[in-house]
This record gives sequence, C-alpha cells and structure tokens, in this order.
Amino acid sequence: MQTPFKVAIVGAGICGLTTAIACQNAGAEVTVFEAAPKLLPLGTAISLWPNALTCLDKIGLGPQIAALGHPFDRIVTRHPDGTPIMRFDLADLHAKHGQTSRCVTRAALHTALLTEVTADHVKLGAAVENVSWTQDDATMTMADGTMHSADLVVVADGLNSRLRAQVAGPDTLRPAGYGAVLGLAPMWRTPPGWGAGAEACEYYGPNGRFGVIRSDINQTYWFFVSKAVPPATRAVPVDPAWLMDQLRDWPAFARELVVATPQDQMPQVALNDHAPAKHWGNGRVLLAGDTAHPMLPNFGQGANQAIEDAYAIGLGLERGKAGLDLAQFYSDMRKRKADGIVKQNRQNGQMTQQEGRFGQLIRNAVMRMMPQRVVTAQLDRHFTVSPPT
Repeated sequence: MQTPFKVAIVGAGICGLTTAIACQNAGAEVTVFEAAPKLLPLGTAISLWPNALTCLDKIGLGPQIAALGHPFDRIVTRHPDGTPIMRFDLADLHAKHGQTSRCVTRAALHTALLTEVTADHVKLGAAVENVSWTQDDATMTMADGTMHSADLVVVADGLNSRLRAQVAGPDTLRPAGYGAVLGLAPMWRTPPGWGAGAEACEYYGPNGRFGVIRSDINQTYWFFVSKAVPPATRAVPVDPAWLMDQLRDWPAFARELVVATPQDQMPQVALNDHAPAKHWGNGRVLLAGDTAHPMLPNFGQGANQAIEDAYAIGLGLERGKAGLDLAQFYSDMRKRKADGIVKQNRQNGQMTQQEGRFGQLIRNAVMRMMPQRVVTAQLDRHFTVSPPT
C-alpha cells in the first residue's frame, strides 16, 4: 500500500485552511500547525473577487461561499457628498468569469473553511520555530523542541512570519506611509450618492479615504485610510475619540458607522508590504499567502491571491508534482501575477492616497479621464486563473 503524501501547513488562517482543503482533495495527508492556543473569529471583512471564487469553487466550496456575505456589482469612487469621480460596472466581467464579487466577514469565511478540514488534523498551540529540508523531505522544529517531518511544508503564517527569511532570505517590511482603521458596523444605511444595486465604494475626502461595502443585510464593512493612522506592526484597538476627530469634516454617515461599531470590531493597522522575493521555496518548503507576497490593500486582492496560492499547490499535487517540479509549477502559475499585484498596489496607493488639495485635484482628474477599457483589462487580468498547460 502506497504511503500517503504528507503535507504540513504552518498557520490556520484563510490561506492555511484553504491550502489544507486543496491538498486533502489531492489525496494528501494534511496537518495544520497553528501557534495560537484557540481559534477566534478575528478580523473584519474582505472582498472575494471572481479569481478567488473560481478557486474556491474548483476545490468544492462554491455552495458554502455563495451563502456568505453580500454581492456587489460595481466599483465607485466618490466625493464625500456622493458625487461620483469614477464608476465601473462589473457585470460584463462577472458574466465572463462566471462569478459575482461579494463581501464576506473574515469570521464567516474562516468558519466555513475550518468545517472542511479534518478536525483532529489541526494542532493548536503548536508554534514552529524552525524549518529545514533535504531533497526528499522537510522537518519542522517546534517551540517545545519536538520535530515533525513531512513531504511538503507550506508556510502560511502571515505578514510577520519568522520563517519567511529562513526560506526566501532576509528582507524588511516596506511601510506604505499610511494606515487604516477597519470596522464592522451592525447596521446598514445607504451612503450618499448610491442608487440601485450594490457597490464597493471609496469616498475621497480631505484627509484620506473612507470605504463602504455591504457585508450582510444589516452589516457594513467600512475602512478609513489615512496618513494620520499611527504606525504599528500589528493590529491594535483604535481610540474612538481620535477617529471621530479625524472624521469631523466628513458627512455624518461616516461618524454614524463609527458610533455603531463595537470597539473590538474596530482595529487600526499600519500598512506594509515586502519587495517581491526571488523565490517562494524549493519544493519541500513553500511560502504562500501574505508570507510569500504581503501586499497593500489597494485592489483588495490580498486574501484572493492567497486563495489562488492554495489552489495552485493543490493542483500541483493532483498532477503528481513534488519537490523541484512542484516548486516550478507553483512559481509558473502564481509568482508573476502576485508580484505584479504587489507592485500595482503600491503604485495605486501612491496615486489615491493624496491628502493635499493640489494632489487630490490631479488624482481626481486622472481617475475621471481613465478609459473604461484600461480598468477592464486590469481587472480581467486579476480575475483570470490560468494554470500552466
């Protein structure tokens, strides 16, 4: 009887759990190692775009994900009073890719993924301190000194991974120069300028951007992005009084959302990325998600690219890839696209995060004049999932 291919995954976040499901489907024996002693419903919400939805559908999660969150069919930027700057309808791209974008809470998505992973194969309180490899396998050294070996280790423990440098070499975080406050408000009030349907909208105001997406019938995902957000390496609770002062010149709807949001659902985060790594591993140890390609959120693709990573690794195993063949397959399918989005997100943030009057005038004029075909082409590339032939 053939010994099953053993996969160890570091991190039980969205990327780690999706990778576990994809590898399970490929016939691998999977174990997920999570440093936290308990899995808590952390985070606010994310947009799932057609590329991630296609991957989730291919690994058998389509119906579960379709039951979550709230769909949207256009992207809009507006002045605070609701006057549009740029509007882009997604209907044609949704029809082409067979998926409709939707906003879901991280907690709901995480729960849906966790139910698909064999329960006794998720090890909590299991911090990995070191990873090493040979041509034939990989070994993890745990914080308690024990060791675990596998045919493949996927490191998906996030932006602040201590293992990334062991695999891809040393580098440093690149601050964006601005940060964000994220919120989930248990209410919905139609923001200024909205018509029929649903949209992902950013309002460009005097001191930053305020985004609004409906994440459920009576729930709003909102975010405030500004250079005034204090820097921090990890999410920390925001001071509501400070935030209300930052929003004093904004329309009332922004402050109403803040007042309605529980403080534990309102973290502030510094925004950082990494310069693209030269490689994401060697076939016995692979990086995935924010560990491989941490990116700024300006196209909302962070978790979506992580889900594409998971699908690619599972697909490689389905095709019988292992070792250097798997590393090459994974790199061919994913690295150029993800690295390109890292670069685009940084450039997009430099353009959109204008907080001076002259810079805002230039930005708004550029966005108004941007041809729809340019936006279509860029989003079409983001939404396309193309495995190597």
